[in-house]
Amino acid sequence: MAIDLRKLLSNPLPELDFCLPGLLAGTVGSIVSPGGLGKSMLALELCSIVAGGEDLLGIGDIPKGKAVYLPVEDPQAAIEHRLFALFEHQNEQQREAIYENLIVEPLEKYMPDLLDNSWVEALMRLAKDTRLMVLDTLTLFHTADENDNGEMKRVVATLIQIAAKTGCTILFVHHTAKGNEGRSATSGRGASVLKDNIRWQAYLSRLDEKDAKAKGIDEDQAKWYLWFGINKVNFGEEKEMLLKKYLPLNKEINGVVLKKYSEQRNGYDIVYEETSKSKFYDEGFVDAPPEVWKSSVDSLLDDFD
Repeated sequence: MAIDLRKLLSNPLPELDFCLPGLLAGTVGSIVSPGGLGKSMLALELCSIVAGGEDLLGIGDIPKGKAVYLPVEDPQAAIEHRLFALFEHQNEQQREAIYENLIVEPLEKYMPDLLDNSWVEALMRLAKDTRLMVLDTLTLFHTADENDNGEMKRVVATLIQIAAKTGCTILFVHHTAKGNEGRSATSGRGASVLKDNIRWQAYLSRLDEKDAKAKGIDEDQAKWYLWFGINKVNFGEEKEMLLKKYLPLNKEINGVVLKKYSEQRNGYDIVYEETSKSKFYDEGFVDAPPEVWKSSVDSLLDDFD
């Protein structure tokens, strides 16, 4: 619909609706990092915050709503362990909000393709009435040549179209180029449109020796810390904060939770090789075995069985 220029100045402007800090609702962004740093857990945590969970990352107050996390790269069992580790840090009310508002659907048994109209229609239905949808990772959501600007322009344009038509914010998880640590806005792998044609880019990056020393962190503990930042933002400011990895209290769980680092809080929460308990630690919940979290997304994808 065209903008009515005559009415533009006579009516109050609507407030900008941000899904995440600096990321407008109904637009497309990305999370990039080298492999193995935790970007999938970061994406899952962002979804849980939108769904009403605890703000472990310290991103601030944001509107709540439905979130959809669609992983293709990792097996369902690994994702269930991550969910269980995440739930250790939620109180009962926050868990209920996540149960109600977060859909987690592993798609490893499918071959999603953003260049296939049937998949576009399925994702469009998923995005309807959804606040945030995450595709993890982008490489496994298309059959295009990742280094071809023309082909990747079609992929990104499809995501932009889904977001614009539904009002759903879409984040795709992506790898950095070989040898790139991710803190640059141009660090993403592949065609330039993957950086240029999106509105927002977040990253995870390792803590180097210099930064660890400045923070008073022992060199042998530096691997448990990560930089989390926004290095491309069209409607806000670039930001960077330090995160710390936390192991589950339940030793049967294989997952690491990311939390905003605070020197004042460091001795209070769950920390590596210490037994202090988080404020939400629930003995009965943590001791329970992992369950299978199942969504109803299969009904939208019956055509692909």
